[in-house]
Amino acid sequence: MQTSYDIFFIDWEKPKKNPQKARDNEAVNVWRSIFTGNELNELQNTPLITLEFTYIVYLFFMFGIGWYYWASESPDMTREPSPYSINRVLLFLVISFVFFCTGAAEFFIRLAFSLWIPLPSHNFIDLCSVTNLSVIIFDDILHGYYIHGQSPGGLADTDSEELKHILENESHGGGRGRGLDPSDPNGQQCFEIFMSKDMRRKYDGLYSVALELEIDHLQKIAQPGAIGKYLSLIHISEPTRQAEISYAVFCLKKKKKKK
Repeated sequence: MQTSYDIFFIDWEKPKKNPQKARDNEAVNVWRSIFTGNELNELQNTPLITLEFTYIVYLFFMFGIGWYYWASESPDMTREPSPYSINRVLLFLVISFVFFCTGAAEFFIRLAFSLWIPLPSHNFIDLCSVTNLSVIIFDDILHGYYIHGQSPGGLADTDSEELKHILENESHGGGRGRGLDPSDPNGQQCFEIFMSKDMRRKYDGLYSVALELEIDHLQKIAQPGAIGKYLSLIHISEPTRQAEISYAVFCLKKKKKKK
């Protein structure tokens, strides 16, 4: 559960010219950003290790095979009921061993099969490329991640036929590469970010100014007492998820109320 992540979406889509007004451009559609943000929100609840599978394996080995009796005060490794009482320290070690091995096995199996069955995180990276959106995630004060999602076709806000043509063209080697460096044969899209303290201070200053400007703008267009409605204009979190998160494209970061 995230509580203090800053997430920004970089939309590479260029505004289209409005044929009715030669001097004006049509605004970029925001629904691609909303959809991508919702998928990122769901991805946080998709672990590589499932508790249900872990519990089933735990019950199978502990009680089906009989590893539970290895925790007796005088274990003989026979997996048969022992006249000796169960030692709690040994029981903790046996349970920890089963959980650790089960989780590690499931993790590495899913990584091995990811070549044929993509992981949800890999699907999300593909989604970023299709929607023409890059994502910056700051999970700590001086640390974060960057997902480069610029579309190889240069656009995504189009109809299904043109989008299909762009994907087919990419499959045949057309368009720019998906990586940050188009000439990179590996097409690296994910990067780890390390920030200096000076850069962090500049970032906090710019973010505070931008947030204040947005709040001032909402106060001007909103009715008295209705600013809270606009601060939570789009809320894609589950009802049970207590998160304070800033989506730079379509949400504002909420401030804690001082008691």
